[in-house]
Amino acid sequence: MLPSRKTLRLKMPASPVSVEIEYRVVWNDASAHWEIYRNAAKTGKSRRKKQSAIDMAIIAIRAEERSPEAKAIVVSLKDRILKIEWSSQPNDAAT
Repeated sequence: MLPSRKTLRLKMPASPVSVEIEYRVVWNDASAHWEIYRNAAKTGKSRRKKQSAIDMAIIAIRAEERSPEAKAIVVSLKDRILKIEWSSQPNDAAT
């Protein structure tokens, strides 16, 4: 019987703000695109330019049926650096 090997899992950094909806724009080196995730689930959408991906995520947030009090953010992740790009409540964006 072979000895069991430990599985190493690399996790994405946690979001700095507690929110209900989080869109994450993540750089993919292999395809050279910014991929868009909603609450850690891949949406299947991607863009070549970062600002275009951020704009697409903001449009998706605004299109969702939700209460005005709901918190939503868009963050970008490249080289394990997490940055808040947009927040539905401006005072949450200050980090």
